[in-house]
Amino acid sequence: TYLSMGGEKLVPFDPPKSLRAFNVYGPTESTILTTAFEIDRLYTNVPIGKPLDNLKLYIVDRLNRRVPVGVPGELIVAGVQVARGYLNRPEQTEKAFQPNPFTCQDGYDRVYRTGDIVRMLPDGNVEFVGRRDSQVKIRGFRIELTEVEAVIRQFPGIDDATVSAIDT
Repeated sequence: TYLSMGGEKLVPFDPPKSLRAFNVYGPTESTILTTAFEIDRLYTNVPIGKPLDNLKLYIVDRLNRRVPVGVPGELIVAGVQVARGYLNRPEQTEKAFQPNPFTCQDGYDRVYRTGDIVRMLPDGNVEFVGRRDSQVKIRGFRIELTEVEAVIRQFPGIDDATVSAIDT
C-alpha cells in the first residue's frame, strides 16, 4: 500500500510499517508533481525529496546564481512538464516563466520560478524552508496575504491592514 502526501509542509510522523509513505511536492505550473521523498522513519523535518524523471531543479539566490548545498534559495524547475505560462496573464507569465540560464538542452530551455525557498541537503534531497513572498497555503489553497490586505483596506473607515497566517 502506498500513500502520497503533499500540498503543505508535512508534519513529522512515524509511518506505519504496513504502507510506503511519500512526501510529494510540486506546483501546478509543473504538472503537479516535481519531487518525491519516501518517509521510511520519523524525520524532524521531512524533505520534499529529489526531482522526478525529466525534471531539473535549480536553487538560486536573488541574483539568479546557484547556491551551494545547505544554503537557502528560490527553487526553479525545468523540464517538459513545465507549463508555458498563465492564460491571459502575460505580466505574471513574464515574471514566473523564463529562459533557462543554466542549460539549453532540449526540453529544459524554460524554467518556472516557484517562489518557494528551499535548500539542498548533503544527500541530494531538497528541504522546503518557506516562501519568498506573502503567499501561504491553507488546506491546500494558495492565498496571497497582500491581496487579502488590499480587500480589507477597501472597507470604509479602514486605513491599513496586516494579515498573518498563524498555525494553531
